[in-house]
Amino acid sequence: MTEKVLFDQDSPLDRIAGESRRANDALRDYYGMGTDRTLKKLLERYTSGTGPVLTRRFSTLKEWSTRHGWQARVDRQKAIDDRLADVARAGGIADHVQREMAAAMQMYDKGRELLSLPIVRITKTIDGQPTVIEPVNANEIGAGRQLIQAASAIGRLALGMPTENKNLNVGGADREITLRVVYGTDDKAPETPS
Repeated sequence: MTEKVLFDQDSPLDRIAGESRRANDALRDYYGMGTDRTLKKLLERYTSGTGPVLTRRFSTLKEWSTRHGWQARVDRQKAIDDRLADVARAGGIADHVQREMAAAMQMYDKGRELLSLPIVRITKTIDGQPTVIEPVNANEIGAGRQLIQAASAIGRLALGMPTENKNLNVGGADREITLRVVYGTDDKAPETPS
């Protein structure tokens, strides 16, 4: 029966009691070989003349591996590395979501600004009295609506949510407003049976 090897769970590749520096270096080389690591391939590396030679005997590698619990330590280090990679990926995703949400909020604010414009503009005053009144450019209103819709879609996509509103179980004016947003029109919503 193989004796259980005690090692630091946070640093499984660190030297353990009774492990020589050469044996620990070989463990690190073994781990560095990646997923297709084998003791045989490690020995081939040592006997091929490339890099330092820690041993030329397979029996030594097998003894070090067994006595010092290489497989358990390699498995633990792999789990740590995988977890760190997951955290890094999640951090990258969180940063991306944060950037997307900031962009969506800027678009939304600009859209609200465009939609808050008065219906008419006074372009000239004489003695404090408006003399030239012109309507607001309809393109600005349309652009405001499009910015708000795009901001909503970007925000929903960044959060992994659907971008289509398929549930229209609302009544009266709410239905009309919802349908206008969904269909992208300023026309009255289509009549639906009650």
